[in-house]
Amino acid sequence: MTAGARDRTLSWAAPALALMVLVILIAQGAGETGVRTAVRATARTSAAFLCLALASHAFAEGHALARRRAGLVRSLALSHALHLLVVLRLAWLTAGANLRARASVLDVAGSLLAYAILAAAFFRPEHRLVDRGLLWVWVAFMAAYGPRALRQPLLYAPFAGALVIALGLRLAAALARRPLVSHREDLAT
Repeated sequence: MTAGARDRTLSWAAPALALMVLVILIAQGAGETGVRTAVRATARTSAAFLCLALASHAFAEGHALARRRAGLVRSLALSHALHLLVVLRLAWLTAGANLRARASVLDVAGSLLAYAILAAAFFRPEHRLVDRGLLWVWVAFMAAYGPRALRQPLLYAPFAGALVIALGLRLAAALARRPLVSHREDLAT
């Protein structure tokens, strides 16, 4: 991608995500089984986009991943919007049982905040508050994947591990960019 070239991440991610959900629903049906599979698939694509968006901070601005940060954030927002739609469809099919199973005040408040951040992220992916808000989205994902990784490590540990690595890269990049202040300069102020 040349300087000034438009990021096309969302232009391939949007149809790919829609096609993924459509194929799942055609293959497994639009009943509870197919929708549950679509819920898991969209959660995983959202986790992958979150990891890429966070890790993009570890690369210099000229690097391809850094240049695609806005598109990755928008793709994350779209993926998780699809996730919400299939979760709501599952709620319809199960008379809300799937929502009641996770309906603590903390879970609901945390999820609403994460979705609000992602809604803002779709429209303003490079805004500093959105950038910081992605750290909350990371917390929400770890709250979902962490306990599952302990119960079913083969299935969920790769996602939890990728989230930890992505956050580590993001934090390392932030620390590397901070100016070092010597002890002597600190005392002079």
